[in-house]
Amino acid sequence: MFTQCVGQEQANRTSPVEIVAIDPGMVDTELQKSAREQDPLTFAMAGPFNEAYTSGQLKSTEYVAKQIKLIIEKEYEAGVMLTSIS
Repeated sequence: MFTQCVGQEQANRTSPVEIVAIDPGMVDTELQKSAREQDPLTFAMAGPFNEAYTSGQLKSTEYVAKQIKLIIEKEYEAGVMLTSIS
């Protein structure tokens, strides 16, 4: 919502701020690894995180970084929300 509001506010400015929100989805990070290693009895999300990992749903940090670079290089409508990096 913040991103969309700023985008609308900036749309008619002479030198608008470019703002885009990016939700890369689940990324295979050290924090994600730590979460998967937790005891499912004390950390309920350990199971779903392990399932996402074993089923290949996590994106590598390298892949996400490359996709973000492509996003930065492309022009989008101010305030757009990008909810998937495929």
